[in-house]
Amino acid sequence: MLRSIKSLVISLVGISLPWLVRASGEQLDPPFGTAADVSKQEPVYIVATIIQVLLGLVGAATLLIFIWGGFKIIFSGGSEEKIKKGRDTLVWAVIGLAVILSSYAILEYTFSVLQDASTIAPTT
Repeated sequence: MLRSIKSLVISLVGISLPWLVRASGEQLDPPFGTAADVSKQEPVYIVATIIQVLLGLVGAATLLIFIWGGFKIIFSGGSEEKIKKGRDTLVWAVIGLAVILSSYAILEYTFSVLQDASTIAPTT
């Protein structure tokens, strides 16, 4: 039963996301730029984009884990063991979120430094 609910939620998110973006009137840019935009085809930019996408997916998974932990507590039926499992799930989700946010901050800083260093022309 729970697997079918998970599958349904994932399917609905996957189906509705492109529709919501189109409904808002915004157009998505290609993730690696266009042929005319050579600066966005640098390896640093490509790696940064891939890492940002992966961190976004991990952040979304963390949100689902928060929801899962909440459901564990709500549907525990008063059982101390089930409440503890739900609380542990929420604690690990918070720890995971802290790791995700700190890694995002570190990578954002690192890639901004690398991008600035690649745009500085050598003096001769």
